[in-house]
Amino acid sequence: MAPVCGAMANHDDRSAVRVTKMRVAGIFISSATIRGSLVLRIAGDVVKGRALYAPAAACKAVLAKIPYAVAIFTPENAMPFPPALLELAALSATEDESSIAALCLQATDCAAVCVPPPFVAQARRALPAAVQVASVVNFPDGAQSQEAIYATLRQILADGGDEIAFVFPYRAFINDNASSALELSEGVAQFCHDHDTRLRVILETGVLADGDILASAEAAIRAGADMLQTSSGYAEKGATPEAALLLLNTLAAAPRDIGLVIAGGVHDADTARAYLVQAAAVMGEDWPDAVRFRLSMGAEDLLALQDADGQPPCAS
Repeated sequence: MAPVCGAMANHDDRSAVRVTKMRVAGIFISSATIRGSLVLRIAGDVVKGRALYAPAAACKAVLAKIPYAVAIFTPENAMPFPPALLELAALSATEDESSIAALCLQATDCAAVCVPPPFVAQARRALPAAVQVASVVNFPDGAQSQEAIYATLRQILADGGDEIAFVFPYRAFINDNASSALELSEGVAQFCHDHDTRLRVILETGVLADGDILASAEAAIRAGADMLQTSSGYAEKGATPEAALLLLNTLAAAPRDIGLVIAGGVHDADTARAYLVQAAAVMGEDWPDAVRFRLSMGAEDLLALQDADGQPPCAS
């Protein structure tokens, strides 16, 4: 049985336990909420032997091989997920000025927002300069015409956008048209960099096989991506720890510093913290920052990350 560290656990109270599982650097990790207390379950190379049920303070030796997990997961250090690593996204077809205004009110201390192109100017006016305004092109299915893509790019930049989120033409790439997908991506990257604008490439990992995820990620990096993103949020399946690990390993082997945005399926604090632990495990404890690592979620998901006073973590 795996050790459980955190609160004293009631083995029989299964209804009170919510678990998120993942594998990090060969170590099986799952975070769980037991009667409102966040705990960490570890197995594999860290601890061998029978189960351990103990207060979090007694588990620090257990967690010594991944010390950053102590601060993230133990109840005495329970805190809102760092707002500097959050991006709030509102990309549905029903967005309007009021929904974008509401989003911006909640995002004043976050790293970024991501909004549809028609709302870039509104978001830029509403937010502090430190909050990046991103918008999408070739969205959501990666199949727009070049004419439409470049018209959207020009409009986003004219309206004050800071970042471009470009959906990689993944269908073309995996269906024997990789050269055209790469050429288009290179052109978009060149356009962005000529205008001092960061480019993230959305790979839609939820609809790709592992080999295609790796090949798409490597192609996006060759094309000039500054960041990779797991999902548009429109596919049936968004981010998964398995896909994130593939991307992180690709970034670790990249010839330059590339960031990662986890998007699609991040709806609660346990999931957000699990992805942060995973990124730190692969890339190093100091690697996740607002430039290189973000978790993208909708404004409604902030309720799951509220602090002890009930305030959303990004709101001033």
